Amino acid sequence: MGVLILAIATTGCATTEADGDPVDTTSSLTDAQIIEESLDQHWNQVQTQYPSAVRPSVEIVRTISTDEWAQVMADCLTEEGFSSVRANDDGSIEWGDISQVQAFDVARYVCTAKFPRDPKYQRPLTDAQLDRLYLYYVGDLTECLTGLGYQISPPPSQQVFRETYYEDAWLPIADAASRADSPEKWAEIVRRCPQAPDDLY
Repeated sequence: MGVLILAIATTGCATTEADGDPVDTTSSLTDAQIIEESLDQHWNQVQTQYPSAVRPSVEIVRTISTDEWAQVMADCLTEEGFSSVRANDDGSIEWGDISQVQAFDVARYVCTAKFPRDPKYQRPLTDAQLDRLYLYYVGDLTECLTGLGYQISPPPSQQVFRETYYEDAWLPIADAASRADSPEKWAEIVRRCPQAPDDLY
């Protein structure tokens, strides 16, 4: 089961695709610089596998949100000639049967460059955002997950949550994911229990 957990704890998003590792950045970097660093990292991964690959010149179409990432990438990759790619309801992507692996990996880079994630998802959360996230985790999210029958581990204190967030985050959704024994159950979790509050950013 392909599980997508919104690992905001790592200043980015954990996805089923190597769409650029979370950028280790500070607020001193501009949005353009964050996008550039992320794309550089992504292309370096491609070139490590395929040293002769030539980096395409790509113009950004627009930045995208975490929620729309899977569908936008699937649509873009289909346009690039890979019609077997499908976006799942849980926010993950199924690649399908890919025979031209190098061309596909380059196409993934092209789509990521056309539609990079909004840099706000790659910046460290502020203390106010961490506090908002904590209250959501211990409140609405835990209530939603336990209502579906999942046991959630006890939360740390709010101070400990802040201090350990980037090293060993307490993620209620991860407890549920570890107990969801089918893609259908995980899809229900994602559908009914948003992984972050709408007003986090």
